Amino acid sequence: RNMIKMSKKIKAIGFFVTALLVFAFACEPEMLYGTAKVAGSTPAGTNYEYGYSVCIDVTVDDQGKIIKVSDDEKNTEASIAADVIGAAASNKAYWKKYLSGKGFEKYKNLTIEDVKKMNVGFPGAPGVDAVGGATAASLAVKNAVLQALVLDASIKELVNYKNPDNYKKGEQKKLEKIVKEGKAHLETLETYEEIEKALAELKQKLDALKTK
Repeated sequence: RNMIKMSKKIKAIGFFVTALLVFAFACEPEMLYGTAKVAGSTPAGTNYEYGYSVCIDVTVDDQGKIIKVSDDEKNTEASIAADVIGAAASNKAYWKKYLSGKGFEKYKNLTIEDVKKMNVGFPGAPGVDAVGGATAASLAVKNAVLQALVLDASIKELVNYKNPDNYKKGEQKKLEKIVKEGKAHLETLETYEEIEKALAELKQKLDALKTK
């Protein structure tokens, strides 16, 4: 009888430890990757490019709030050094200005919606949330953060949008195909606006499938 009691106790402890691990894993911060071309100029228009991209990591908590934005691996500097238009020196100076202006810190504790509302302005016409003298970099970082957050949220939404159990086998296969190909397509898109548009189209395709 003691052995039975003991095994129940061990099972209970095992279950508790598993539950704790699952909880701890669920609350683990998640690191996302975002990139955006540095572009835009008041005289030359929105398509003007500076010849490099910002490449950043966005760490979020389990509620989707930003813990930090960083570029510890200096991927942006590597992009500047690749120098496609011969402007490495000035690009490096502007990026240094952005970093010394603590641009990344502006994102702490923000959600997707908060980031969308940030007013960084446009190169040549800075907004209140831009780093002074580095508006193009400020705009690119905002776009890269949004690309990372929107891509992550969109993939999660796509995967969980429909329950396969509600569909017959043939429709289930179609559902799996749309989700699998949809995820791959979303990951190829450069801007968060493109990702949001593509997600809406994928959801329409899923809505068209017949349930049991």
